[in-house]
Amino acid sequence: MASPSAPTTVAPSQGCTCAPGAGVRSTALLRARRPIGSKVGHKQECIPAGHPGVVTKTAAATAARAGARVGSCVGTCIICLDSDPSPIQSGCACRGDAGLAHVECRAEAAAHRMKNSKTPDGWWECATCGQDFTGAMQLGLAEAWWSRVQRLPEVDEQRLRAAANLARSLGEQSKLAEAEAMLRDLLPVQRRVFGPEHRRP
Repeated sequence: MASPSAPTTVAPSQGCTCAPGAGVRSTALLRARRPIGSKVGHKQECIPAGHPGVVTKTAAATAARAGARVGSCVGTCIICLDSDPSPIQSGCACRGDAGLAHVECRAEAAAHRMKNSKTPDGWWECATCGQDFTGAMQLGLAEAWWSRVQRLPEVDEQRLRAAANLARSLGEQSKLAEAEAMLRDLLPVQRRVFGPEHRRP
């Protein structure tokens, strides 16, 4: 007869499936208590908001009491460390958990960086890896920046840069009609501000 404290598996081992980039953070791990002398290893005790491999009943109960969901891996934003709503990949060179963030959190970080260093790079460039954001993060940040500055005078330098950044982001997301509309509004103002030889948005 098994000891009451001995861990009992509820699913056969399939190996640890928490591979790098699966969205599991060490702070999200819930571990069952090991009975003294137990040979239970990582796969039997690790409950990272859900292990689809071996899970002990003790660990499952611990996870349930903590409100964790057994069977799914949820990533957290690298800035606010929250997983609700679900963060998205930034599309830069930061992989796995290191690339997960909320658009709103990235926007606040970009605004803070711009205030302190007077550079707008944070709206399109990752401060960690130095590469440009792509995909949903790129467009989300471009729209967030534009929403903050669009009421400034049309000749304001920050407004011009935000508009150009949004037009570029729309184009790279294949939203060509919207990008064209932005550029048609932007180019006359740029020529007025920078002179008739100005070509780049």
